[in-house]
Amino acid sequence: MSGFGSLCKCAWFAAAVVALAGSAFGQAVSYGTLQKWEGFYPTKYANTLPLPAGQTLWDDPIVKVSLAATLQPDQLAQLKTCWGASCTEDRVQLYDNMIAVHVCKKDSRDFRACQEWSAYIFLEMDSGRTSVCWNTMVPGDFKPVPASTWIWRTPGKSGDSGTTAVAACTSASAFQHAVDQKNGKSIEVETKGLPGAKLKP
Repeated sequence: MSGFGSLCKCAWFAAAVVALAGSAFGQAVSYGTLQKWEGFYPTKYANTLPLPAGQTLWDDPIVKVSLAATLQPDQLAQLKTCWGASCTEDRVQLYDNMIAVHVCKKDSRDFRACQEWSAYIFLEMDSGRTSVCWNTMVPGDFKPVPASTWIWRTPGKSGDSGTTAVAACTSASAFQHAVDQKNGKSIEVETKGLPGAKLKP
């Protein structure tokens, strides 16, 4: 083999190693940086002052890409615009290496309408997988029947994705679904046995 051929081969190998290392390092660091949101609200500081323009949870590049891959465009638009109304937001929390947040619409009488319009969002900081428990119940229908949807997406071209009909998402049941998903269990219509930790209202 000529010296030039050997040089090209070495250069290609070095570039491949650097690319792989950079990719693995970038991925490992990227999702972990989301912990900076813990304790904040999605669109305001913990003391309720607004965040700087373009610095909301929804504008975080990692969250934006992950949610765009998980939710349908109309769902993502509804979430980011509070279903066309104002929202009640819970603080971003950290559970079992997942960041989690709950957002629900305020109805015309200005109280939570969480069983009709709400979403519980979970992002696993080790895998980058995003899962959303999306309440889609008809207003006024509070029967515990499959009316909501568990939506998940694993990043990457070969990542798995899917949806499952579930009973109305609550703080405890949504967290249980997220834990089951993280542990490789199938998501059932109703959860059996809830963990101690759950999203606080």
